[in-house]
Amino acid sequence: MGNIIVIFQRVFPFLVFILLQATAFYIISRYNDYHSSNMISRSNYLAANINEKVANVTSFINMPVQNEALAMENAKLRQELYRTSALLNAEIDDSILGLYPVQLPNSVSVVHGKIVSNTVSQLRNFLIVNKGSTDGIKKDMSVISGKGPVGIVIDVSENFCSIMSILNKDNNVSVRNKSTLNVGQLRWKGGDIMVAQLEEIPKHIKLKKGEIIETSGYSSYYPAGLPVGVVEEYSEDSESNFANIKVRLYNDFTNLRYVYLIENIERPEIRKLEDTIAKFQKNSN
Repeated sequence: MGNIIVIFQRVFPFLVFILLQATAFYIISRYNDYHSSNMISRSNYLAANINEKVANVTSFINMPVQNEALAMENAKLRQELYRTSALLNAEIDDSILGLYPVQLPNSVSVVHGKIVSNTVSQLRNFLIVNKGSTDGIKKDMSVISGKGPVGIVIDVSENFCSIMSILNKDNNVSVRNKSTLNVGQLRWKGGDIMVAQLEEIPKHIKLKKGEIIETSGYSSYYPAGLPVGVVEEYSEDSESNFANIKVRLYNDFTNLRYVYLIENIERPEIRKLEDTIAKFQKNSN
């Protein structure tokens, strides 16, 4: 009991000081308009700063959920975009022939996924995405990001899929120059992960630095018009009829997080015809 009294005696002056200060602040703010508005302004500023800090922390905590929701919404928008683009192209073609289509089957399906593994330092690079057969993922689905092609699904488990990256010397993408529409093959041959080779472009096609390269739509994998990169270097090969062209890719594979997996429902039919043509060409040689 004696200890409590001693402690109280020591803190009593401080408590009286705090009480007097609070009383003084109250009187000033209550009966002086200038000081009242000044204190209100400062308190509002302090409250706003505290609310901002709390909002930032809350936003950071909820960021994975928000990213997932945005990726899902983007997948839906991309699916509708590809469908609308295909419908417009069909209407243009059919108007030339005098036909008027009323609808187009849903031939494209888009699923979003998150990358859980990604290699960039090998000649054959691969990714793993957290979507599998339970999500409708199938072998040979194409994979893109907001900045262009990423790769092709080569294997699928229940909850994951593996993807052969375009940073793989065994992979290639059918592309075209956006301005001239000349078609070639984009291949990565190692080295700089931001630079790939554009092949099969004749030397009489003079491409300039900075010209945009996009997917051609000539394969059953990627829709036409996806941005791929820009011409970085152009030179002519004296030993062939084709130019040497380096393309700087838009996609930086070191910071990819989310991707979109695209199923072209018509691909099996197209692939069957492509395989038949390949066999015919092989037998002809």
